[in-house]
Amino acid sequence: MLTDKYAMLIKTDVSLDECTRLCFFGSACDMFEFDFDTRECVLTPHKALKPHPWHEITRKVDGDVALFILHCSTSSENVLDNHNWIEAQNNDGWDIDNGCRSWMIAKNGGRYRTRELIANGFFHWLRVLCDSGTQFKLQAQMSEDRLPLGIDMEYLRTTETGGFFRTWTRILSSSHENYKPRPGVEGKVMVKAGSSEGKEIIKEETYNFEDHFEYFDEAHLKVDNVQFQVQTTAMATNQTFELTQLEFVIDLPIRIGCFNVSSGTLDSTPSVTSDQTPSKCLTSCMKKNPLDPPRFAGLTNGEECHCFGRMPLEQLTSLPEEKCSKSCLGDSNQFCGGDATFSFFVATCPMGQKRFGDHCYQQLDIEQSIESNADSCTEKGMYLWWPDTEEEAVFVQKAFQGVDFRHVGYQFASHERGMLHADNSLGTGIMHVTMDYSQTERFTADESAFLMSSQKCAAINKRSVIYIMEPCQPTVGLCKSKLGGLYILTT
Repeated sequence: MLTDKYAMLIKTDVSLDECTRLCFFGSACDMFEFDFDTRECVLTPHKALKPHPWHEITRKVDGDVALFILHCSTSSENVLDNHNWIEAQNNDGWDIDNGCRSWMIAKNGGRYRTRELIANGFFHWLRVLCDSGTQFKLQAQMSEDRLPLGIDMEYLRTTETGGFFRTWTRILSSSHENYKPRPGVEGKVMVKAGSSEGKEIIKEETYNFEDHFEYFDEAHLKVDNVQFQVQTTAMATNQTFELTQLEFVIDLPIRIGCFNVSSGTLDSTPSVTSDQTPSKCLTSCMKKNPLDPPRFAGLTNGEECHCFGRMPLEQLTSLPEEKCSKSCLGDSNQFCGGDATFSFFVATCPMGQKRFGDHCYQQLDIEQSIESNADSCTEKGMYLWWPDTEEEAVFVQKAFQGVDFRHVGYQFASHERGMLHADNSLGTGIMHVTMDYSQTERFTADESAFLMSSQKCAAINKRSVIYIMEPCQPTVGLCKSKLGGLYILTT
């Protein structure tokens, strides 16, 4: 089981389903342990423990206790299927123009392990060996039929869903070069994403390796016309180009859980359709009142959709997920409640907030001290923002522009223990944000120094680099909360 250092939050007399939801809707939990004899749920507030060596974070115990690890978040999904570029050449929406000598699919492992850390966890690599002047180009065309879970353009428009594009490229002087950058290795990479009707970005890089991120807000997400392209031109003989998979990630409906609902709280005019799915139910709910749309959808009997402006917590009784295992009429791969039970879903944040993944964000109106920003976020039922990932930091810079720097919700920072966040969860730092490419911390702080005061604070600049600011200057605050997380207050 998890060592005492990591297993910190304990909930007693709960079911396995409730323990799972407590972890999923908590702000920073990706694994938990459950004692089947005592019904004790032990959560870890240390998100991203999974990459750590198991012998460092676990211990042996006696009894009927199991450790559960949450898989990748189901709140968003990459809709570009590029698991095998070779078989997909000129097929399945991929177009590959290879003027180089050879190419292959490589995997991290052994001496490539460090590369996986540098490339944000990507595991598969496309490696191309080129001669001077030759080109390699890979591109994909988005289409509505790539969207998962019955999602269509009507759902994207109604819920104002955004999208996030990313890839990672690297240019080497030979196929056996170390992962660290070397001066003098020069090449050109063009990354293009967007369409003439939406948002278009073109980046040309001559660096040794580079992350490419772009956030598409709801006004620019034109799925039928979005193209993604990566092109490289070799500037020397025997030059190697490496490329990770291309990802275009969109937010999905979040399943909150299975419940009994008191009849007096049900929608008086539910919609019943023969092609019902969670996304169709959420779309119909959002259209009921565009100025103040019901955000929560409850589905029952595989076909019936009820809309709720808020979660009717007082009238809900939590049930095991198997009680809501009736297939949706519009998609047999999804569940839409049971005979008299409800599956609840949510896809949007409250008015005035933006969604990214499974979190909601709201920018405050005026410049304030970090203490005042933290208090203002608490009054909204949120907490002062801190980034989970480099992608999240890029999203914040793109979605909330016009601010030179932001306060970061780090209470304390320790080389040994990591960061204590504003919501009292713990983190281990973020590659490229709190650490550089060699995994060296970008800033140091006295472990006993409180970092949310006017004397000293953590701040992040426009380049998504976190540093220590002394004294801490006022700025416009940003608040963050878990989408659907209010459920944990009732368990």
